[in-house]
Amino acid sequence: MLAQICGSAWGQSIPQPASFAPYRPPAGIEIRISEYSGQPVPRYASLRYDKVNGRHNPDDKAAIDWTYTRRGLPVVVVRESNEWWRIRDPEGSETWIKSSQLAGNRTVVATAAGSVLKKADPGAPEQATFVAGSVLQLKSCVDGWCQVEAEGRAGYALEKLFWGVAALPSE
Repeated sequence: MLAQICGSAWGQSIPQPASFAPYRPPAGIEIRISEYSGQPVPRYASLRYDKVNGRHNPDDKAAIDWTYTRRGLPVVVVRESNEWWRIRDPEGSETWIKSSQLAGNRTVVATAAGSVLKKADPGAPEQATFVAGSVLQLKSCVDGWCQVEAEGRAGYALEKLFWGVAALPSE
């Protein structure tokens, strides 16, 4: 039976494909290994919980810029301090999030509706369908296809349907 993978992206609204912005680091930025996490910056991460507050500054008492309500939403870590990471979300907004609120697993968010296929072949049987705003686990991408999984359904989908797959300078 074919399943549909659903989900609003992060609670404020259903994202529109035109609202997604690829991450492009500022000209002249050097990719570095963070002294805090030991990982490259920039890099992809995902929200660890269903509710995550993004703050104006790296401080628990700073004003809340955003409240994300979508566990697994992919983000780009663009800067780090001791306990805080500055992230960029799929719509291009940047905010500070406590590092404990983020996970290192790779996810993607659909920019359009599509299908998860049994093989990386347009003629392969459908395993599931998804709508814009669906969050899927990312395994890998090769030759325009991504191996993904969501709600127990695994397979392949076209890379062009997702935000969070573009190579970052650190990769």
